[in-house]
Amino acid sequence: MNRIFKKTLFLLLFFLSQLTLNTNIANANVFKKIKLRNPLSTPKYHLPFEIKICAKNSAEIRDQKLYEYTNTLSKKLQIHVPDAFIFYAKNPTLEYNAFATYLKTDKPIVAFGDLLTKRWQEGWFTDQEIEAILAHELCHIKYRHMIKSGVLNLILTGPSLISRITVPTPSPKDLVKHAYSRKQEREADKKAIAIIDDPLNLLTALIKLQCLNSKTSNTKDDFDYNCEITIDELVGEKENFISPLIELLSTHPLTSKRMAYITKHVLTKA
Repeated sequence: MNRIFKKTLFLLLFFLSQLTLNTNIANANVFKKIKLRNPLSTPKYHLPFEIKICAKNSAEIRDQKLYEYTNTLSKKLQIHVPDAFIFYAKNPTLEYNAFATYLKTDKPIVAFGDLLTKRWQEGWFTDQEIEAILAHELCHIKYRHMIKSGVLNLILTGPSLISRITVPTPSPKDLVKHAYSRKQEREADKKAIAIIDDPLNLLTALIKLQCLNSKTSNTKDDFDYNCEITIDELVGEKENFISPLIELLSTHPLTSKRMAYITKHVLTKA
């Protein structure tokens, strides 16, 4: 009974966080309309990309593989199989990315950037590394991280019935949200390395993603060279006094810390 009560309260808080109000200018003291929208529906802002679903019989090999990996890993995690998408961002740098979210339905999705999957096709990533990235994103769905973040945002900000006060960024609220986001990333890493064949694939995938997002690599040789430099930078990051501050302002743990955690896990299992 206590568990049911907690779940009901949890959902109620989340619905309140999505409450949107339309006011009538002629009578500013009275809210004429109160509209409750589906909290898992498309956000009110326009997404900065287009998406295309990965089908089983797609003409693109990458689409078929993402479809198959999503099915296989979802069964391991014992979750309903989400749809897998390729997204095409207006800002190319966003396409070296992958994420889990909700869009127009109550069903979660996972999405991979077009440039990321192109680099995969060109051999910059192995199949196992892409599978490791996908496993990490599916773990966000497994632990309902998107919904929990919405509830935390409600607790910190309050529903939209309350006027919001503009404060400098980063605000204390932002720091708390970032800390919670880093906790979720660590949780997703932990579960992902438990379900993939070789945890080192997640490690190398993270390094390659950081390399692509921080450097310009026009050829495979450039990429391989930049990856070596990136690894040296990540190892030296522990000695960098400014690193804790960078992490404090980030939604993700430092890649060097994620490297250390995965390496420790590998050595422990050896």
